[in-house]
Amino acid sequence: MNGWTVALIGYVVIAVATFAPVGHVLLKDVELYPGGPSFEQSPWFTEQAKNQLSQHYERIRGTLAYWKTQTVKYPPTPFPSGW
Repeated sequence: MNGWTVALIGYVVIAVATFAPVGHVLLKDVELYPGGPSFEQSPWFTEQAKNQLSQHYERIRGTLAYWKTQTVKYPPTPFPSGW
């Protein structure tokens, strides 16, 4: 092997090794905290309202998981978006 081949192999190994933590964060899912007890044990809602809130939470659970995952992958920066 000549020097260029060794350098190329070393470069690729370092690139893959440094991308591994980033790839792990980009591919993992984030778990939502369960929302049931906050609805079901609340003394302020009627039984019908508790049932409706639980059904609503189940319907939007996928959307919540998606946006929470996106927030973990791409956290907000301290700079405005135009910078």
